[in-house]
Amino acid sequence: MRSPKLTYSRSGRGIGKCHKLLAIGGNTSPFRVISDSFFSHDFPEFRDTIQSLKQTDSHFTRLFDQYHEITHEIHGIESNDINVSDAYLDALKLKRVQLKDELYQMMVKSG
Repeated sequence: MRSPKLTYSRSGRGIGKCHKLLAIGGNTSPFRVISDSFFSHDFPEFRDTIQSLKQTDSHFTRLFDQYHEITHEIHGIESNDINVSDAYLDALKLKRVQLKDELYQMMVKSG
């Protein structure tokens, strides 16, 4: 079974041949604002640390962006009933957990 690469429209509703906004960096992307809230919701005590690391640590920023790209892909698959293999979805979820753990360790060391 082919594993699709999902892209999202500005509204966040479209999947497929839409603008690839997930690749846009900086705080001007509508997904950046949404993504920050996903992660900050899990770690509200690190909200300031997250912002600081995103501005000063390129490795943290890269991992942070990867985490959110995977989160959006998982959400798109699950909420839009996209047909992918269980192994593919499980691999995405495992990668997301690994990234979240690494990001958490970086936040603890920084804070």
